[in-house]
Parts: sequence; C-alpha cells; structure tokens
Amino acid sequence: QEDNSLEVDQQMDAMEAFFRSSDLVGYLGQFVEITDAVALTRVSKIFKPYSSRWKMITDFERFNGISTSNDDIFHPYYEFKVASPLASIELWINWQDQGWGNQKGLMKMRLLRGNECLHEIVPLFPVASHSSRKDHAIYDLNHDLVKNAISGDIIDLQFLVGGGGGHSLTILDFKALIDGRFLHPACIAEHGSTYRQGTKRTARPARKRV
Repeated sequence: QEDNSLEVDQQMDAMEAFFRSSDLVGYLGQFVEITDAVALTRVSKIFKPYSSRWKMITDFERFNGISTSNDDIFHPYYEFKVASPLASIELWINWQDQGWGNQKGLMKMRLLRGNECLHEIVPLFPVASHSSRKDHAIYDLNHDLVKNAISGDIIDLQFLVGGGGGHSLTILDFKALIDGRFLHPACIAEHGSTYRQGTKRTARPARKRV
C-alpha cells in the first residue's frame, strides 16, 4: 500500500512539473477552441491550481456595421488592468474594411502607467483587408510592452479607420488571452522555484519507503 502511494505521488509530481513547464493552453488549443482550452483548466483538479495563470477576454465591442470614425486618428477600443507581470498577450481578430479603395484599417496596443504611455505596438496585425479575414498574433517577453508590464498598468487597444472619405472598419470578433508570468517557464527559470499568484509554494516532501 505504501509503495502504491509513493508511485501515485511520483506520477502526480511528474504531471505537475509538465503543467508548470508547458504551454498547457496552447497544447489544448490544438484540439479545441481557445476559450474551451482556458475553461478546461478550471474544471480539472490537476489543472485548477494553474488556471489563474490565464485570463481570456471575449467581451470586446463588436462593430456590426460601418464605423463613423473616418479619419487618421487612433480611437479607443478596449482596455484592461494588468493584475500581475505578464508572460504573453495572444490576440485573435476577424475584421475587414469598406471593401474597396485604399486599405488603412489598423489596430495598436499601448502600455499605460498613470498618464504616461511606456510602450506601444503598431500595427498589431497586417492592415485590414477588403473582405473578412482572421488574424492572430502573440506578443511575449521579447516585447518591451509585455516584459515591462506590472500590476496596475493599463493595456489599451485602439483602432484606426483611415481618412480620405468612404473608409470604414468592421470588427466581427476579437479575443485576447492574457498569460501571467507566474508559472511561466521563463519565470520559473528566473526564480528557481514555483510561484502561484506571486506566493512561493513549498514543495511537498516525498514519502519515505518503510
């Protein structure tokens, strides 16, 4: 009985190490929708301790028609507050412009601290096309915006329609997956131990064989 318990403990520790060092949501996302992959991390007894690493944002404003912003100025689209240091921001969009003429539709992302813009990424995606197109982008610790974000900062997403007359921008769908730096492989390597929501966890001692 004791040997069986030890074996189970070892298997659980191995599985836990895999989840710590792997892109679990990315792996699950190969087989199911990314929103379902995030949801799966919240229903399993094994996944649940790590579920707070990811935040899925899906309540973006949807443009059901033509935007009235016909100029060359970026306009606010969505913003969210950073809860803890970030490992990556993954974005999905389905969008299009007016369907003819010059292509000018763009998106950008800014990191705000107080009234100061510290970093920005523009364009987030290739310029909007004349027909609906799905784009996907990942920004990780190689980007200053992600690397330097701290708790309390604001991530600000903005759009540009484009001036010149007759331009429009339609956003059919937009999703963002926020990956917290705690439990991220790069952070584990940096700190040399496992962190959960910024709190150091003491490893469970292995059972001794009698």
